[in-house]
Parts: sequence; structure tokens; C-alpha cells
Amino acid sequence: MPFPETLAGISNKNSVVFPHFLYLLSADSSRFRERFCVMATVKPQYSSIRSKIVQNTPDSIQCKLYCKGRTCKYCNSDPWKEEQQALKGLYSNWVTKDILAMSRPTAEHIDRHDLLGQLKRNNIRSVINLQHVGEHASCGPPLHKSGFSYDPENFMSNGIYFYNFLWPDFGANVNSVLDNVKVVWFALQQGRIAVHCHAGLGRTGALIAAYLIWSEMQTAEAAVFRVRRARPNSIQSAGQIDMLMKFEEMVMHNGRAIPGRPISFDAYLGLQRQYLPSGQQRLYTHIPKIIRAVCDRLLHFVFDSSQKFERKLDSAHDLAECTVGRLKINWNGVPASQRKRTSDVISETLSTLCVNNSDLPKHSKTIGFVNVDTVFKTWSVDKVLVTLHNFMVALKRPSTDQEGNELKQILVDLTHEQNTDKKRSFDQAWICSAVHLCNVFCCLIEEPSFFEFEQLMSIWFLSQRNNQFNGVAVEYMNAQRSKMFGKIGDSE
Repeated sequence: MPFPETLAGISNKNSVVFPHFLYLLSADSSRFRERFCVMATVKPQYSSIRSKIVQNTPDSIQCKLYCKGRTCKYCNSDPWKEEQQALKGLYSNWVTKDILAMSRPTAEHIDRHDLLGQLKRNNIRSVINLQHVGEHASCGPPLHKSGFSYDPENFMSNGIYFYNFLWPDFGANVNSVLDNVKVVWFALQQGRIAVHCHAGLGRTGALIAAYLIWSEMQTAEAAVFRVRRARPNSIQSAGQIDMLMKFEEMVMHNGRAIPGRPISFDAYLGLQRQYLPSGQQRLYTHIPKIIRAVCDRLLHFVFDSSQKFERKLDSAHDLAECTVGRLKINWNGVPASQRKRTSDVISETLSTLCVNNSDLPKHSKTIGFVNVDTVFKTWSVDKVLVTLHNFMVALKRPSTDQEGNELKQILVDLTHEQNTDKKRSFDQAWICSAVHLCNVFCCLIEEPSFFEFEQLMSIWFLSQRNNQFNGVAVEYMNAQRSKMFGKIGDSE
């Protein structure tokens, strides 16, 4: 449907388009047109009026009026077709290959349909419950003394993790959603997960959609479509869709790996800490995850699997390793001829970046703190390097010559200390990032290209297109390469 007709034909009775009209106008016109047309079709299953009526109806009456009390279909197995039961006996669907949306299980489901066995066979290691204690007490079988429709201890005693988030029915608090999706991420590191509220539609769908927004940088509309495609009628209320729109706005503004506005190094790392899952926050305390992701992609390109970072167990900070560890490479793991070919590709791109700025690759706005490493695994080397360059020039560099001179002096000191065990420790995170890049690129490229890399370092860290390092970085890279790997043999 053409845009004007779409605009003229929308009724706002069951949509959440108009509360976001001004927000969309702040975007560029093409994005406004695209999002407005899509939003016109993302409607809640229930109107705002109905949602308010349900929310203000006492729980016991809600169950009788809207859920049919003890015969509630969401608490029973009989009404559902086979394709609606990813887990037999339970209204359930796989939304992603690792996230199952389901209605709340009951003690009967657990006993009659061997739910615990089904969870284990499907490698579901965590159950996430979004209900409040005592919620929907008149639906289905009587509640367990735990206040839920089952005993959570049954899951935990069988090696299945249990989480309870307490989301209000038909609603969600955008301020707590970020913490919740981080828990979802953590749970997924253990295995697949199952999420439920009462019906497994409204709150369950909203949490899964929020996770897709945060972890994959999807738009709210795309996330809603994806959830509904897998589990029809999900994400029911206008409030839930409104929450997802606000959550998307927050994530897109603050959760991008490449900032859309000038920002200092420390401020960037602050946002990174806020949006990364807790398991990654310490690893990237001083180094932006996007820098590490670029380095990992390039190292894999040149050395395949013959490289790794070894992290020390003590908590002392060592500038040469920072928090990511010391790079170890098996130089004989890749033939010298292959290594030279791949190294030349990197060097050619660096040469181009020294004289010309390149535009960000398409879809760079979909790179977030969480998914940057996953995205880069499929990107070409030149695309990854161009992205790194654009990221570095987007950050505010040190504001004084003194800070720039400090970085150069640190590289000099580290060069002279290569053969000692003396440790150096600094608080400035941008210095850690500079040293880390030198440590990695001294392995990726050959010595003649060190000078071009040093020129880029001058642009990235000193905001000077004319090389201000005067060979200091080159000397450090030569010393570091010699100390870490010795003389490289080309006999393979």
C-alpha cells in the first residue's frame, strides 16, 4: 500500500503508532517512511481499553470471565494440536532454535507427560517464570504451595535452573527489561531455555522480543513479527508493544558498538558496561569489545585456529595483557605462503585507510555491544578494518598533547622493558587499547607495513593525520614481535 494511503487509512483504536509519531519524525525521512508503514501493522491483540479492564478486574473474577477457570485451555493439554506442542502436553513453540515459549506447566504436565524428561531430552537447562506468586489461582488445577502451578524445586533438583522475574500481567517495566535480557543471555550459555507466563503469549513474547532487540539489534517491529510468526497472538497489549518501542529506542541510542554521536573513550566504556552481560563486563573493562572482535576476526583470517589469548588468574592489571590475556600463536600452524597472502590483504586495506576515509559498511547500525563478535565472523577483512577505522575516528581522542606524549612514552618504556619481568599498570583505558592493537597487528602484518599502521594509530589516538609517533610504535611492535615469538621460520 502506498505511504499516503497507509497514513490516511490507519485507525489508532488498536495501534500504538501515534504515541511514537514525534519520535519517528526525528529520524531521517526514509527511516520514518519505512518504520511508519511497518508499525501500522504491528497492533496489540487487545485494545488499551480491554487491557485496562482486565488489569482492574480482581484475579479470581479474571480467571472465570476470561480464562474459564478450572477449564482454562492454557493450563490443560487437550485443546492443542500436535504442531502447537513443541513439548508434548504443553502449549509451546520454539521461537528461536534455543528459546521455547510455553504456557505455564502444571504438576499434571510434569507427571503425566514426563515434562522433566522432555526438558532434558531437548537440552532445556533453564526455565524462566514471569508470573507473580498466587497469580491466576483459579485457572486450571489448584496452585502448589509455592504459589505457582508447579513446584520449582522439581526443576532445580533435576539440574534445571529456575528464574522468576515477576512481570505484571499485560505489562512490563522498560527499566528492568535490560537486566532481564542479560539473565536470558546467561541462561542460554548453559543450554536452551523455556519461558512462560500464564498463557505464554503476552509477557513471554515481550521478553523474547526484547532479547532479540538487545542481542541482535533487531527493530521492535521485526522482533514482534519474528515472535508472532513462531507463536501466533503473542505480545498482546498496547503497553507491551509500547515498552518494546521504548526499549528499542534506548538500545539503538546507547547500545550500538559504533556510537552515532561523538563520545569519549571512558563514556563509551561506561555504556559498554551497562549493555554487556555481566559475564563479559570484566573481560572488556579497558578495551572496547569491538576492538577485540576485529582482532579476533583478523587473527583467525591469518592464523586460522593457531592462536589464542591466555588469561592469567590473578587480578593484577598488566598493561601488556590488560584483561583479555596474552596472545599466543603457533607460527608453524599455518604455511608461510598462506600467511603472507592473508597478511598482504590486511596491509593493502591499511594503506588505503591511511589516505582515504571509507564509509561504514551497510548494516553497521545493526552491530551492538552484544552481537559484534558474531556479526564479524561472517564479514570480509576489508569490511571489518573499515568498521574499526570508522569506530576509532568516531571517538573523542585525548584533548591535550600531554596525554598523547604519555602514550608515546609508555610505548618507549615497554619497548625497553621487553626482556624484564617488570609490570606496568595504568588506569587509562585508551592506552590499554592502543597497546592491545599494537600487540595484535605486529603479528598480522609484516614489518614494512608497521609504518602505515603507526600512521593509522596517529589518526586513531592522537587525532593527527601526519604520523606523530615518530617510529615509537614501530619500535615497540618489532620488539614485541621478537619477544613474544622470536625469529619466525619460513621452512614450513
